Amino acid sequence: MVTTLVAAGIVVGTVQVLTGAGGGILALPLLLFAADLNVQTAAPIALMAVATSAAVASVSGLMAGIVRYRAAFVMAAFGWVASPAGVWLAHRISSNVLAVLFALVMLRNGWVVWRRSRSAAGPRQDSRDCACVLSPVTGRFTWTWRCASAFGRTGLAAGFLSGLLGVGGGFIVVPSLAKHTNLPMQAITATSLMVIGLVSLAAIGSSAALHGVDWRTAMPFMAGAVGATLVARGLGGRIQARWVSAGFAALCVAVALVLLYRSFGQLMA
Repeated sequence: MVTTLVAAGIVVGTVQVLTGAGGGILALPLLLFAADLNVQTAAPIALMAVATSAAVASVSGLMAGIVRYRAAFVMAAFGWVASPAGVWLAHRISSNVLAVLFALVMLRNGWVVWRRSRSAAGPRQDSRDCACVLSPVTGRFTWTWRCASAFGRTGLAAGFLSGLLGVGGGFIVVPSLAKHTNLPMQAITATSLMVIGLVSLAAIGSSAALHGVDWRTAMPFMAGAVGATLVARGLGGRIQARWVSAGFAALCVAVALVLLYRSFGQLMA
């Protein structure tokens, strides 16, 4: 059991480093399969592993100066507001229904990532089309209402889904940053990791306060995720982004289909 949880954590940590988004959406189904937990019990454990590994991975981005920490804090602040609502709703829906919702989110995410992988080699969009543009003078965002609104909406969505489904929200943050900013992908990934770590804290606190945490399951899972994060930090730039995205998309679809099959079977039983 412990070995299985550590192995599952290793998968989460490695994917987190490579994608800046994927670890969170894989953490919960891996816990459902490896530890046979329900969604409500697995969610805070998944978030603890994701938040810890994301915080570790974002340190190198902060040291390199590529994390847009002001934007990250704006998104996190809105996420903190929405996250408790997601936690509240999660405990009023059956675990199997939540699992089906989670699988549908995974399928959509897999499709979005797959489409992005097909155009990964294409040029970044014209900065004039972006809501948030880096100043060529300061290297920081030029803050406007349109920019703040884009970050606020992103934070609300990431926070709510973090509380509802136990995901870090990176699968929302990364596409949003790619759409609304002219950041290079390396900075998008690093900023996303910081947002994931911060947003997850509110959902963890709300879940722990309501129903506690299964620490015997959480500790080996977190250890695997953090250990993999430390080891895999140097891999991100060595593998082509389009191959990482395509592989992650396929993994999302496969896990989602298994989760749908299992959840529908339990609902029909």
